[in-house]
Amino acid sequence: MKAKGRDWIKTISKFGLAIIRPAHSHVVQVYQSRLLDTEVVFGQTRAQLGKIAGLWKTAKYLYLPAYREINPGPGFDASWYRQQYSDVGNSAIHPFLHYIKSGRLEGRLPSASKAVYLDALLWKGAVNVARQQLIRLADNPDTNTMERQRAYWFLARWALFTQSVTEAAIFTQQLLAQENEWEPADRLRFLLLSFDIALGNNEESQAEALQANLEAEFAILPEVALAKINLLGVQGMLTSQNWSSLLNRIYEQAGLTPIALQNDTLSMHSLRSADLAQLHLSNLSKASKKSLVSVIVPMYNAAETVAYVLECLNNQSWPNLEIIISDDCSNDNSVELVRSWIARQPIDSGRKWKLLEGEHNSGAYAVRNRGMAAATGEYLTVNDADDWAHCQKIELQVNAILESGRLASVSSMVRTLPNLTFWCWRLEERWVFRNVSSLMISTQVIRKIGYWDEIKAGADTEYYYRLLRVFGDSAVEPVLPDVPLSFQLVRNNSLTQSADLHLATQFEGPRKWYLDAAFAWHADNNATLFLEANQKQRKFYAPASLITQPQVQPECDAKFVFQASTTWNAAWYVQRYGDLRTGSICPLEHFISKGVQENRDPGPRFSLSGWQLKNKTPITDIIGTLAKYEGQNYHPTVAGKQKTTVKENILLVGHQANQTIYGAERSLIDLAVMLSQQQYNVYILLPEVHNQNYIDQLLQYCIEIKVIPYGWWYETKQAEMITVDAIGQYIRQRDIALVHVNTLVLHEPMLAAQQVSIPCIVHIREDLPSDPSLLDTLLSDVQTAHQRLAAYDAKLLFNSRYLVESFKNTLPTQGDNFSFIYNALDTRLFGDLALPSSASPLKVGLISSNLPKKGIRDFFDIAANCRADSGLTFHVYGPRTSELEWCLNQYALSNLIDEGYVSNPMQAIENVDIVLSLSHFNESFGRTIAEAQAAGRIAIAYDKGAPGELIKHEETGFLVPFQDVKTIAALLVKLNKSPDILTKIGLRAKQHAQVQFSYESCGRKLNTLYRQLISF
Repeated sequence: MKAKGRDWIKTISKFGLAIIRPAHSHVVQVYQSRLLDTEVVFGQTRAQLGKIAGLWKTAKYLYLPAYREINPGPGFDASWYRQQYSDVGNSAIHPFLHYIKSGRLEGRLPSASKAVYLDALLWKGAVNVARQQLIRLADNPDTNTMERQRAYWFLARWALFTQSVTEAAIFTQQLLAQENEWEPADRLRFLLLSFDIALGNNEESQAEALQANLEAEFAILPEVALAKINLLGVQGMLTSQNWSSLLNRIYEQAGLTPIALQNDTLSMHSLRSADLAQLHLSNLSKASKKSLVSVIVPMYNAAETVAYVLECLNNQSWPNLEIIISDDCSNDNSVELVRSWIARQPIDSGRKWKLLEGEHNSGAYAVRNRGMAAATGEYLTVNDADDWAHCQKIELQVNAILESGRLASVSSMVRTLPNLTFWCWRLEERWVFRNVSSLMISTQVIRKIGYWDEIKAGADTEYYYRLLRVFGDSAVEPVLPDVPLSFQLVRNNSLTQSADLHLATQFEGPRKWYLDAAFAWHADNNATLFLEANQKQRKFYAPASLITQPQVQPECDAKFVFQASTTWNAAWYVQRYGDLRTGSICPLEHFISKGVQENRDPGPRFSLSGWQLKNKTPITDIIGTLAKYEGQNYHPTVAGKQKTTVKENILLVGHQANQTIYGAERSLIDLAVMLSQQQYNVYILLPEVHNQNYIDQLLQYCIEIKVIPYGWWYETKQAEMITVDAIGQYIRQRDIALVHVNTLVLHEPMLAAQQVSIPCIVHIREDLPSDPSLLDTLLSDVQTAHQRLAAYDAKLLFNSRYLVESFKNTLPTQGDNFSFIYNALDTRLFGDLALPSSASPLKVGLISSNLPKKGIRDFFDIAANCRADSGLTFHVYGPRTSELEWCLNQYALSNLIDEGYVSNPMQAIENVDIVLSLSHFNESFGRTIAEAQAAGRIAIAYDKGAPGELIKHEETGFLVPFQDVKTIAALLVKLNKSPDILTKIGLRAKQHAQVQFSYESCGRKLNTLYRQLISF
């Protein structure tokens, strides 16, 4: 009771503050926030509430515990926010109040963000699908403002990274159009990115305006001066004087010595301290009184840069330095330049110079370790052979350690181009960031954790986090984090820019894989986190592309080996499986925790379901087994039962083989049967083999099944050439004469046929204009999805005249390349079924996937309209979907039975008298109708799409206007009273099906088409 009383007192107090001092009130801030939907939370608009009532209800919402988990509107998820941010979850504050007070200023997200997840996929390599989905997310009118802004920001950043500056500018214009609605935490990064893109797109006036905005809002931040320098550089107005003046704003603001450029030259070689003479005098007087600092300069072919590096180190304000130049067997004149430099230095300068020469090239971290072993100072740091350091950098880092009592310190840096303008390869928040490669450590750190890992890239980051793991998160003292004390030179040939080890591989690639294994080692409480120099036996796994010398990999979690292998392809995995495009789970973790159990493929090289089918036993150590297939393809074949004939070899291509099969899979069986009856040698290509019964049926009618992983086409998809080459190789090996692709949703099989120069048929059964969910899966529109088919130079075969007409609108010049054959059925299977009789009750069936688009609710409405007629019962066949579940609970009909899923539609058809087809889209064929007709059942369908040509009204079935459920109900009552109509129409329907859909009829037509193409 006391707690409740305190809550009410606080609520009243905060409400009073909102009235008396609204400018200082969080209640007012929340009430005014566009994320608070008062209709959702309070049941009234702001206008209806009025100000006083609105503030009172807002105060109760924020400070009474009962409201803590109620979302303020669709843009904020209180439960997610508490789970995502543990400090909020562990406190009593209302999540939304925390977000308004501080979370938004810290850049925290108000809810799970699809844009953030898609951006992560973008950098993992799933470029085409993630980029396309971000565009669709940004353009969707239902996307909330913050999510749309994030999408445009991520798209613009990616376009800039890929040097598509014109496209990047389009996205930033969309972003800038919403500037008044930006969150405070986003303003700096949005402005910086927009400025960078405006400069790159030669929009100087816009860049000037954006730089002025930066100056007005963030004057104290160094990025403002750096941006001004870049602007002047593009305008051709950058001089050594204005460059120095702008940089010195940063240094003078921090109380540091200003810098200058000698000879009026914009070059790293010209950088000097403005008080150089005074610094030298200070060095001489203090050298003996200060701790010795060892500075390692790892060097390889640095003749162009090493002089200014030695100069800036010599000019450091810290008086007592040991400068160790550790050379990695340079083949230019770097070593001679360093020797000459050292020879010219006075002995009493407070500097000790050492040159260590290697006998062979061993890599940057091995030469660092050589320097570390030779160091004698109390503190040690690194300065790369092309990085410039401010003259007070070392002094500031030493003093930070001495004053804080910590074991290490780290300063900040900015990346610099040779002309002394500035560059950021991937903007996060700032251009200035932590310089872990120049970490300063005490000798105590070296004694405890040892040396750098001797690999090609990423070891300085590993060392930094190893230090934190051993000594705690507060072991490293930050030094002026907003001030760039180092300039890191960016050149196209530097390691960070090379394609195989680019910094982008920290998201998916060698750098990420390396750090994943390193962090796992760090987390092992039993591990001694000490690394020797020149280790022969590794302590944790490293990808082969990072290893510089022979090392024995340790026994480790197989997933680290697997993720760095060619078997695993994160980008392919995301693009192959559509459910990975939404959510937030890491692709690798998804594969290990779920994908393995579902026999999903890890990449284009290995068919996991094919392995299971071929070996008949599950892989016990699946990750370890997959890792062993490094550089190899596993695309198995399974022998079929068809005997070889003298006719040509045909490759049938399917697009799926899931646990549940529908019309697409049944049509592939039909094709295999017809081709075998026509004496062709049938080979079948599948992307997966999850359904043993389905595979067994196919094996009856083919020479063999080949399993090669591949996914569906989607707009902007780039072909997976591993797949194209594998299919092409198989075509050549089996001397395939024609490729018959049983869908329009594929890509690589058609390209492979084109590559091998053999005829290809694309058998089209999908009606995209009436299937928005499929279009959404393909991330495309009807015109694009249709028109791309022209590029394959393939014959387009349709399963209805309706579909032919549909395609004529989007492919008007391809009409001569169109053919039409109805889907085929094994009409013999239905031959022995008795025709509908007068036996009561009359059974009405719906056989479908039970999705909303299949008209499941219409079926329930019809049943509800027929409740008064005890002579009618209704039967639903298909999976127990959420839509079906809802209908069963909502309608609760006694005359309707859920029969469940049946793998063979004949099991359903033989138990009903009438079959309804109630699709809300235009069916491209209507297989259920054709099967009902073959069984002599009455088919009743909406008169839309192909059913209108399959059914001749009142002769072979009935056509009814779309969603006219009352007419259907009345018709069913009439048929129940007229058994002679059932028999008469059922017989005509059966005869119609035999002529139009039988294997014999369709097979002859298919053979005629094949002869035309093969002999052409």
